[in-house]
Amino acid sequence: MSNLRSLKYSTSATVATTNFPTEFLVKGSSSAGLTALDGGRCCLWTVPAGTTWITFEIWGGGGTGGYSCCCQQSFGGGAGAYSVKSVCSTSLAGCQYSICAGGSSGCSQSTAGCAGFASYVNGFGLSNFCAGGGGQGCSDCWRFWNCYQCKIQYCCSCANGGDINIPGYQGDAIQTQFCGMWAQGYAPHAPATSSGPNTGAHGCQWGGGLSWPCAMFPGGGGQGGVASANVCCYSAPGNGGLVSVTYG
Repeated sequence: MSNLRSLKYSTSATVATTNFPTEFLVKGSSSAGLTALDGGRCCLWTVPAGTTWITFEIWGGGGTGGYSCCCQQSFGGGAGAYSVKSVCSTSLAGCQYSICAGGSSGCSQSTAGCAGFASYVNGFGLSNFCAGGGGQGCSDCWRFWNCYQCKIQYCCSCANGGDINIPGYQGDAIQTQFCGMWAQGYAPHAPATSSGPNTGAHGCQWGGGLSWPCAMFPGGGGQGGVASANVCCYSAPGNGGLVSVTYG
C-alpha cells in the first residue's frame, strides 16, 4: 500500500475548465414503429459561446417499396445514406447552421415506390454536406415466379461532404416457384445503425393482411407489397432521417 500512495499523476486540465460535449438531435415527430407519413424537420441553429468544435452525423430517410396487385411483387425500398463531419476553430460562437432531417417516404399506391428524402446541414466549414434518401422499390408481374433466386438491385443512395461517407443500399427479395407465397423481402438498415437487414415476408400475401415489419429508424427502407391472389397490397413506408449534433 505504501508504494501505491507514492504514485503521482497529472491531468491536462482541471475538471472545472473541461469543455464537456453537448448533443442534440433533429428528427421528425415519429421514429420506430412508423405508421404515418413524417414530414421531417428543419431548424436554424446559432452556435453558443465557448464552442470550438462541432461534429455532425446525418442519415437520409429510407425509401418505400412498391404497391402490388394480383400476382405482382416488389423489392424493398433502399436505406438512406450516412455521413459524418467535424468542424474545428478557435471560436465557432455565433456561427449559424441550417439543419434538415429528411422525412419518411410514406406508403405507395404505385408500382414504383417513393424515394427517401435527403438530410443535410449548411454552414461554416461545410460544403455540399448531405446524405441522400434511399431508393424506391418497384413491383413487377410474376417477379418471384422462379426457383429461389435473388433479384439483385444495383442501386444505392449517396453521401457527400463528410469526413466519412457511406452509401445506403437498395432492398431486394428472394424468389420462390409459388408466385409470391412466402416470398422473403429484404429492406436494408441505414449505415452506422443496427447491424443486419430487415427481412421477412412482404406485406399482404394470399389473405390480404399486412405482414411486413416496420422500417428501422433512422433511414431504414420499407418492405414492398406482395400480392399472391386477387388482392392489392400497400408497401411499408421508409423511416425518416436524422441529424445528430455534438459540440463542445
